[in-house]
Amino acid sequence: MRSPAFLMSRYLAFDLGAESGRAILGTLESERLTLEELQSVDKLFAGDALKVFDLKHAMAQRNILGAPGTREVRKQLARWRRILSQD
Repeated sequence: MRSPAFLMSRYLAFDLGAESGRAILGTLESERLTLEELQSVDKLFAGDALKVFDLKHAMAQRNILGAPGTREVRKQLARWRRILSQD
């Protein structure tokens, strides 16, 4: 079942490679890309490529000091709560 037009978003993307360029028109229903849509750009995309667009997964991967990932944000919040509670 297709979504009503007002629930769909259309995007125009440009791939400007060193040797050639192309434009790709995409439609997102329910704010989700499909593996087939990614593979229409490049067949090298595999099933794990969709994890990049999963916000929780992407944020969890940002785990270096100073990165705005989930774990680091929690650590900084706890640190500042301790500091502010000392006053």
